[in-house]
Amino acid sequence: MNLIKWKKQNNVSNEIANLNQWISDFFNESPDLFTQNCSINKGNPFLPEIDVIENDDRIEVKVDLPGFEKENIHVEFNANRLRITGERKTEEETKRNHYFKSERVFGRFERAVTLPTGVNAQNIKAVYKNGVLELTIPKTEESKVKQIKVN
Repeated sequence: MNLIKWKKQNNVSNEIANLNQWISDFFNESPDLFTQNCSINKGNPFLPEIDVIENDDRIEVKVDLPGFEKENIHVEFNANRLRITGERKTEEETKRNHYFKSERVFGRFERAVTLPTGVNAQNIKAVYKNGVLELTIPKTEESKVKQIKVN
């Protein structure tokens, strides 16, 4: 009888990660409800960083978009889904210098987030300043947290 050395394999965690990715791709939605659709030159993924903060009377969304012109940023809100798209265009050069390293990404991006019900879509405000897009989405009166005094 031959003895075979036992090796612990960590394939289960890899398979779970692959399954989660497959489900995310299938439903076009990641587990945290942020879509990650990108169409960038050379296949380089570019997803701007995003924060979604819920307060008692509003929801704030902050998106890092350094180097974007505000004319190239588009925000849509439909059926409680906030969709932010944009494009950073390449700088045209007639003569290329010798690049040692290039990490700047140009092209299109799309981010979307599903917001809770009870937001006032007519009063959404968007401000783009210093490379940060800030959206303020007020809640409806019905959805605001109400304090009840106990007698």
